[in-house]
Order: sequence, then C-alpha cells, then structure tokens
Amino acid sequence: MAKQQQQQQRHRQHQHQQKHRRQQQQQKHQHKKNDKPQNFVRSEVKDGVRITEFKVNQNAKANRRPQFKGRKVVPSNLLQKYTKGEGVQLKAVGRKNSYIQKKIKMKEKRIKYAEEESARAEILLPESKGQLEAEEGTYTSHITQTEIKKAVDITTAAKSFDLNLDQFGPYK
Repeated sequence: MAKQQQQQQRHRQHQHQQKHRRQQQQQKHQHKKNDKPQNFVRSEVKDGVRITEFKVNQNAKANRRPQFKGRKVVPSNLLQKYTKGEGVQLKAVGRKNSYIQKKIKMKEKRIKYAEEESARAEILLPESKGQLEAEEGTYTSHITQTEIKKAVDITTAAKSFDLNLDQFGPYK
C-alpha cells in the first residue's frame, strides 16, 4: 500500500511539473506574439511600402516634465552693472497715501524688470568693442580700409562701406 501511495505521489508531481512547463511555454509564446508595441493598431503593405498605425497616447504630454524650468538666472555682477539704485523707501511716503505706494511699487517692479532684461541682453551679445592698434612708429590714420578688410573676419568685412563726398569737397 505504501508503494502505491508513493507511485501516485510521484505521478502527481510529474503531472504538476508538466503542467508548469506547458504554462511557461505558453507564456513565452504569448510574449513572442505580443512583441508589438502597446500602442500598435494595425499594419498593412501598400505598393511595397509597409504602413503601420499607432494609437496616440493622450497622457504622454501630461506626464512629460518640462525641459526648462523658468528663466536662466542672471549673474549678480551683471545686475550690479545695470542697477539704477536702491529705489524709493515706501515708509517715507506715509501710510495714508496707499494709492501712491501702489504706483511706486509698480514702478519699482518695472525698473527691476528693465535692469534684469538689460543684463540678459548683454549675455546674448558675444561681440566686444574693438580697437585699432598700430605698430610702433606708424599712425592709425595711415592704415587703409582695404588693409582693415583683409585683417578682419568675413562678416565684419561685409559691413564696411565707402564714403565718397565728391560734391562737398575733399574729405580727409
């Protein structure tokens, strides 16, 4: 009797293992079947070209983080360069003149904004002021425009112009 029970138990284990293997194979097969993207709708071939349709994910834009958060911070040394002073002390105006205090606050905000925008504009200007340096013993007035055109970059050379004043006399 004990032998029969052992055989039955082994038979049940064997069946259980086979069932488990079949389930794993089915899962693998389903995984291969479902290799298509989740947003896949249909695919067809027209004139030798495969056309695939996808669903649009409506939540994609809502879940996306913004790439840039706010404006870039302006360096304090640039803000100092464009500052227009400390501003008006509102306590000096008085408590009774709340209308004037509001107007002053708004004006101060506009001034702060103008200072910041001026500093931002300077960040965007990569060019610096240039000057003409002559070698020892020569004068800058002896350097011609054609020599300057040859020495500078193409964009600067394109900005040059001739000043001919034939009607109004010699110009030197």
